Amino acid sequence: DAKARSKEICITTLDLAKAFDTVPHSRIVRALRKNNVDPESVDLISKMLTGTTYAEIKGLQGKPITIRNGVRQVYL
Repeated sequence: DAKARSKEICITTLDLAKAFDTVPHSRIVRALRKNNVDPESVDLISKMLTGTTYAEIKGLQGKPITIRNGVRQVYL
């Protein structure tokens, strides 16, 4: 579709062995910036990596837990 409309597209993949398990999120974001990755992409990745999570038991939400490294997991 982008080719037909003469529009540029950008596809980025990040495949570093165990990077999301062992490397702090802040270092991943810093490396992306240092390597001139598009600021909007860095911002999106940063927002996906940072933030907090919490445990919920019987409908009661626990205290926020800050995640600094590791892959975000979801359990429903």
